[in-house]
Amino acid sequence: MSENVAAAGHEHVAAGKYASGHPGPGLYAIIAVALVILTLMELAVYYVSFLQPLLVPILILLAIATGNLQYHWNYRHF
Repeated sequence: MSENVAAAGHEHVAAGKYASGHPGPGLYAIIAVALVILTLMELAVYYVSFLQPLLVPILILLAIATGNLQYHWNYRHF
């Protein structure tokens, strides 16, 4: 089997173990929690009355933060 894995270019993945650069389940959970928190912040900004004058700028900043987190997670893996 190790010959097949090496031939396929996946020699960094050991049998059932994560390679040093591959994220584990804990990091996936951390990213999910961060995205949930950002989403809750977006909802809170919409419903908090004294933030209504700053609604659009705050939502834009939160959207940039969410997009940045997703980009770095999907394409850069930190």
